[in-house]
Amino acid sequence: MNLNRTHIAALMGFLLLSLVLNLNLIESLSTHVPGSFDVWSMLWMIWLWKTSIIDYHRLPYFVDVLGYPWGVDYSGGLTNHFTNFLSIPIYFVTDNLALTYNTFYLFSIIFSGFAAYLLVNYLTKSPKAAFISGFAYTFSPYHIGLGAHGLINLMHIGWIPLCLMFLLKTLKEGGYKNPFYAAVFFALNGFCDFTYMFYFALVILLLVFYFRFSGGLGENGFKKILFFACVSAVLLLPVLIKPALWFLSGPSQTPIPWHGVYSADLASLFIPSMHHPLFSGIFEEAYQVIGKPVPNTTVYLGWSIILILIYTLRGGLSKEYDFWIALLFFSLILSLGPELQFMGRQTTLDLPELLLNVIPVYSSLHVPARFMVFTTLSMSVLLGFGISKTVTGLSIKGENLVLTTLFLIILIDFLPYPMYLSDTRISPFFQNLRELEGDFAVLNLPSSGGFLVRYNFFQTIHEKDLVWGTIQWNVLPERQTLFFKGSPFFRRLSLHFDDNLIVQDVDGLMPEFFDHYGIEWIIIQKRYYTAFYESFLSQGRLPAMFNETVLKSRDDEIFSKTRALVENVFNTTPIYEDDDLVAYRLDVVHSRSFFTIPYEGWDYSRADSDSPNPIFPGRASLLTVSPREFEASVSFEFHSPCEEEGIGVTVNDDFWGIFRGGVEFNPKIKIHEGSNIIEFIEVAGCGGKEENSFIREIRIEGI
Repeated sequence: MNLNRTHIAALMGFLLLSLVLNLNLIESLSTHVPGSFDVWSMLWMIWLWKTSIIDYHRLPYFVDVLGYPWGVDYSGGLTNHFTNFLSIPIYFVTDNLALTYNTFYLFSIIFSGFAAYLLVNYLTKSPKAAFISGFAYTFSPYHIGLGAHGLINLMHIGWIPLCLMFLLKTLKEGGYKNPFYAAVFFALNGFCDFTYMFYFALVILLLVFYFRFSGGLGENGFKKILFFACVSAVLLLPVLIKPALWFLSGPSQTPIPWHGVYSADLASLFIPSMHHPLFSGIFEEAYQVIGKPVPNTTVYLGWSIILILIYTLRGGLSKEYDFWIALLFFSLILSLGPELQFMGRQTTLDLPELLLNVIPVYSSLHVPARFMVFTTLSMSVLLGFGISKTVTGLSIKGENLVLTTLFLIILIDFLPYPMYLSDTRISPFFQNLRELEGDFAVLNLPSSGGFLVRYNFFQTIHEKDLVWGTIQWNVLPERQTLFFKGSPFFRRLSLHFDDNLIVQDVDGLMPEFFDHYGIEWIIIQKRYYTAFYESFLSQGRLPAMFNETVLKSRDDEIFSKTRALVENVFNTTPIYEDDDLVAYRLDVVHSRSFFTIPYEGWDYSRADSDSPNPIFPGRASLLTVSPREFEASVSFEFHSPCEEEGIGVTVNDDFWGIFRGGVEFNPKIKIHEGSNIIEFIEVAGCGGKEENSFIREIRIEGI
């Protein structure tokens, strides 16, 4: 592929457009980033890769800075290798996360448009029509919507048209150079996002089947496609091994309703983007009715594109359009998910994507709306064909007039300016925290909900271990989840007062608990819910029940209660306070008594709605930490729908007895200094229980 002067002019054109249509970002490249919500997680990933590789000389397959004290297996979330790896030298030199992120954001817009231009120019031999097609592809509401949500990994859609271009060359030309280039671009697509990689594999299968039955595979077509597949596999193998093992070790199928949530709504295809500066207010009610999570609502095809295609292709379709029409409907139907949805309502019409859910790896992807990238590409290609056909035979003046008019129509329809920007300049407290010596952990409160991704970003400044945090494409370890969600101490700090699994003096033991785990700082966010509200605003949508005044009142109430609890229990006062947060440093307290927390097995995710008791799955354990050795008694209540069911108790793998029937059980057990594991095991039972068993009011008391 040789870049001539026309190609370079097109590249400069996309560069200029990306700067003009992101002018507010250009003015603050080092302090702001486009979009919100997941952008904080993406910034954190850039920091994590640089820290892991430069400072610790390892890939971040295991993250020990989140999910303290257990850490998190990050194998399933280790995606976006392209941005994260190439960002290291930029971040290392600039030491500025915002500037590093914005470099890749602008690159994704420029390069994606240029790549689509190269494909359409190859097909039509019309550079001007190809430029408009590239603009329609890279500034499509789907693509810009990804940026508004902060999904930089999904914004790198330029590899797709380049891979398809070289695959088409593979079928028409001899040799193995073209399939090799196609494999490189397919691998680069996989380095950015595994979802696109698997969806793209289905598209390539469609291409092979189409040209096989249309007689277009050419000489040695299957061999060259097989060569492409083998080279792609070799290139992707290093980044696929760990995620593949992670997928195989976990649940392989995502429930169908989850696919439905992240499917495109049929109405959304024809409603202008919620990020449009002119149309968003007109269709605000429609966005509320549809209620889809962004960016899956932002799948607007563009009435400008539809009408231009109808006009330019009205004279009939030639054979060269057939594959792109097939791809258009193939990807569009799959993007609608397993069941057709219209204006927020699920219909009874099953769609083909339902059948794909039986494929183990595919079923774990659960975002059918991402097929829209192939829909926008096929529409852009057809747009190029149509425009090229329309301007053929016109004078230079007439051609330029038509092209300019069509470009302006699409620009007005897709206008992405101004993009919402998030300020990366945060409280100076986090820089001060970074300068403190010693190994300790930080607890952010409130402790649940979408704002957790912002806590990750705070870590890029203070660089201390986080007790909580969130990683996309990953399930936190059961032990760490129970440590946070099941521990009476954290539940108390989260203003949950229903910790009746374990009966103990939670407030009195909280200092010992925090000292044992080295949690030295508690940071309370004052604007937790209102900040979450602002992230919704940046996406152009707002659930009807959200109201800034109500959320501010809720923030004030939760903040005042949490602050009073922390100050009373730890007998402490703030070290730092500003408009956004208040921070406490906890005094070191030498352990005087023992405490107990859930350790493994307890299922809080399926707790009954009218009871906080976790489900007892047949085997579960507690962790008791003690400063000394002593003898204790254990008592608890056990409820089961099966009369024959019994419970065995072991302490540090020593068997202590079996409990059957009744509600009292008081074995005398020996607690050692340090950590002790008390395990409850179902030793007799019956199958097919209609109700769940549970244990509650566990008491461990010294004798």
